[in-house]
Amino acid sequence: MKEFLFKFDNSIEKINDKLRTLEYANSKANSILEYLDSGIIIVDEIGNIYEYNKLADEYFKINKFNKMHLKHISKELNEKINTEKMFNNNEKIIIELEKDNRLLYIKMGAMGQLNTHRYLISIVDVTKIRRLESIKSEFITNVTHELKTPLTSIQGFVETLQQGALDNPIIAKKFLNIISIESKRLYSLIQDILSLSEIESMDVLKDEEDIKIKDVILEVVQLLEPQALEKNIKINLLNIDDVILKEVNQDYFKQFITNLISNAIKYTDTGKVEISLNTLNKNFILVIEDTGIGIPVQDIDRIFERFYRVDKSRSRKSGGTGIGLSIVKHIAQLYNWEIDIDSEEGKGTIFKITFNRTKCN
Repeated sequence: MKEFLFKFDNSIEKINDKLRTLEYANSKANSILEYLDSGIIIVDEIGNIYEYNKLADEYFKINKFNKMHLKHISKELNEKINTEKMFNNNEKIIIELEKDNRLLYIKMGAMGQLNTHRYLISIVDVTKIRRLESIKSEFITNVTHELKTPLTSIQGFVETLQQGALDNPIIAKKFLNIISIESKRLYSLIQDILSLSEIESMDVLKDEEDIKIKDVILEVVQLLEPQALEKNIKINLLNIDDVILKEVNQDYFKQFITNLISNAIKYTDTGKVEISLNTLNKNFILVIEDTGIGIPVQDIDRIFERFYRVDKSRSRKSGGTGIGLSIVKHIAQLYNWEIDIDSEEGKGTIFKITFNRTKCN
C-alpha cells in the first residue's frame, strides 16, 4: 500500500510538472502574441477562432461577439478558407482589406501538419505605408512635370535661336529673356525641392540660435520690396514687438517669413500687405494680411500640399514653384508653431502664426 501511495504521489508530481510546463509554454506563447507588431488570429478549417491577440481585436473587435467565428468579423476572410488547396499546396493567401478607415494587409496560411487543420492569419495595418507610397508617387509625377515644363520651354527657344532667330536682335532679346526667366524658375524649383527634402528628413534640429523676429522681418521686407513696388503694393509694418525666438535655425526662419510674405505679394494685385507681431493669451502672434484674391473655401485645406496651386496660371506667371507653402508648413511642424488661415475670395487672406511664449523672450 505504501509503495502504491508513493507511486501515486510521484505520478501526481509528474502531472503537476507537466501542467506547470504547459502553463509556462502557454504564458510564453500569449506574451509573444501580445508583443508582435501584427494582429494574429488562429482558426480551424471551418472558421472557429481559437486564439487572437489584442491587435487583432483592435482591428476586428472580436471580443464583442458571443460566438467567435471568422464569418462574424470578416466574411471575406471566411470565404478565403480552402482546406484542401491551402494544406495540400502549402499555399499562402494574401489580401488587402479595408476596415474602419484602415487598409489591412492580411496573410493566411496553414499551421503545422495536415492533421492539425489550423490556419494562422497575420494582419498588418499598412494605411500609412500606402499613403506614403501614394504621396511619393504623386511627388515624383509632379516633380517630373514641373521640371519638364521650363526645360521644354528653354529647349524650344534655344532651338529657335539656333535656326536663325539670333539674326533678329529684337526677337533674340525677347527669347533670351524668356530663357533667363525659365532658368531662374528651374533653379528656384530645384532649390525648393532640396530644402523641402532636407526639412522633411531632419531628425535633429541643427544650427539653432536665438533670433530677433523683427530683424528677420525687416530683412525680408527689404529683399521683397522691389517685387511689391512693381505691382504698386505697399508693405506696412504695424506693431512689431521686439521678440526673441529661442533655439531656431535662422536660415529656416528667414525662408519661412520670405515664403509667407512673397506669397502675399504674389496673390495681391492692388492694395497692401500688412505685418504685425503682438502678444495674445501669453503667446506671440505673427499676422501677415493681404488684400489679394483670397482663397476659395474648398482650397484652404490643400494649400500646404506640394505643387498644389489655387490659380495655376497666376503661379506660373509669377515664377511660383508650388512648394513655398509646403516648406512653410514643414518648418512650422519642426518647431511646433501653429498656423491659422482666414480668407475670403476677392478680399484677401490672413495668415496667423502662433509662437509659444516658452520659446520666446
